[in-house]
Amino acid sequence: MDATITVRLATIDDANAISSLILRALQEVNIKDYGPALIAEQSKNWTVGGVAAKMQNRITYIASDGGDIVGTAAFDGQQARTVFVKPDRHKLGVGSLLMRTVEMLASEPGLDRLSLQSSITAQGFYRRLGYSPVRDVFHGAERTILDGKATRKGGSLRGIPTPTASRFGLPLHQLARVNLSKYRQLSRDRKD
Repeated sequence: MDATITVRLATIDDANAISSLILRALQEVNIKDYGPALIAEQSKNWTVGGVAAKMQNRITYIASDGGDIVGTAAFDGQQARTVFVKPDRHKLGVGSLLMRTVEMLASEPGLDRLSLQSSITAQGFYRRLGYSPVRDVFHGAERTILDGKATRKGGSLRGIPTPTASRFGLPLHQLARVNLSKYRQLSRDRKD
């Protein structure tokens, strides 16, 4: 896939699309680990009104391909939150791009460690990004995993050089157009 993904700050006008994306991900992906009853209960939190309310206390990003919102992630000053990607866009780099954006934002205020509560479903994704489990967290019947990752090491995210203007054209914490194939190549080059 050779797509141009735009990462930008979400606005309240995006709440409907973000809600639809999250509900679809819950119902098509997370349901495999949590079951229909728990997903139905969780879905009540992700109505348009619920998303809009959460956006008041978080810096929320969306990733879009053209006009189609394909992913979202947020930061509340301490934790990465609400990281979801459309099911048909999984494993294409959208989630990694959103997480790098949040990681950059988290490193700016000088946090030594970024944490997040991962679903069982997303554990493999966060391990690949270098997050380690800290402890299980239970919200009634729902089990999530508190994960963490150091945010700074020599001016870069641990093991991930901070994307700069010379790499991607614009800092990712601002509006940025990133050619996903270029992003993947840079990611592969960093591993070599």
